[in-house]
Amino acid sequence: MALSMDEQRILAAIEQQLTREEPALATRLSTFGRRRRPGGRDGRRRMVLRVTALVMVAVFVIGIVVAVYAAVLNSSRSRAPQNGTRGATSAPASSETSLHVPVPQQLPSR
Repeated sequence: MALSMDEQRILAAIEQQLTREEPALATRLSTFGRRRRPGGRDGRRRMVLRVTALVMVAVFVIGIVVAVYAAVLNSSRSRAPQNGTRGATSAPASSETSLHVPVPQQLPSR
């Protein structure tokens, strides 16, 4: 929808007044919506943030992989027989199941 001649004239007067009173704001508004150059301070800042985020994600993933690998390695070591003997089992040698009840020890008297 096109503006009428009066509306265009009023808009131009507002723009001129803004340019006189607030030149920094007028410059900023005149560049509003334009694509910025890839370089410059904002471009470098974004690139640094992206690289930092990428490094943090990589360190996090590597930490998880190392933790899982250590857990698997520790688990396999605890299950492996030592010195050529069979690993200790918690089940008794006989086919009966027995209940192991710890015997309370008396404390020494004073």
